[in-house]
Amino acid sequence: MVQSFASPQQIQHVRYDGEGNSFPLYDETDLLEAKDILGFKVKFPLALQGKGLTLINSTLLKAGDQNTGFSFRQSSDALWNSYRARYDSPIYDLNDELSLYQSQAPLFDAAKLTYIRKLEMNGIEISAYTDNSHLYFGPLYSGNGTTKVKSQTYYLWKQEDIYYAAIFLGMDQNQEANLKALVSAPLEELG
Repeated sequence: MVQSFASPQQIQHVRYDGEGNSFPLYDETDLLEAKDILGFKVKFPLALQGKGLTLINSTLLKAGDQNTGFSFRQSSDALWNSYRARYDSPIYDLNDELSLYQSQAPLFDAAKLTYIRKLEMNGIEISAYTDNSHLYFGPLYSGNGTTKVKSQTYYLWKQEDIYYAAIFLGMDQNQEANLKALVSAPLEELG
C-alpha cells in the first residue's frame, strides 16, 4: 500500500466530477444535467395536486453505481423522485412514502414480486405487485413506536418507451388517485 502512494505533484489528469456516481438534484441546472444523461423527457411533478404529497427528494441513479445503500442495482440510469405528506396528515401515517422511478429499462424484476392485479389508467396498462419478502426494501415500520410493518406496493408500467415504477411504502389510502396523478403528469420540456 505504501508503494502505491503518490505525491500531489505526481498526479495528473484526475477527474473529481463523480463520474459514474448517483447524485441528488437540487435545482433546475441539476435537472437539466440529469435529463441530458438520461436521454429522455421526465415526469417531474413537484406536488401531486389535491393529494397532499410534495416532492422531498430527487436523485439521478447511475447504472452500476456501487456507492449507494440500495438493495438493487439498476441496469440503466434512472430518475428517482420521493414524495411525502405533511407530518400532521390526517390521511397518511408518519413516514409513508411514494417513490417514482423512471428509466429506459425495467428497474425491478416483477418475477420476484407477488402479483396483485392489472389496472388501466388513461389507456396505460399497469401491473400491481407486493413485496412481502422485502427483497428490494427491508421491512419498514409505521412511526410512533408501533411494530406494524408498512405495506410495499409496486405499480409497474411502460409509457412512451419509458419504464416507470411507483412504489408505495405504506400510504395505503388513495393509491389509485396518486397513481393516476403520476400517469397523467406531463413530460417536462427542459433546456
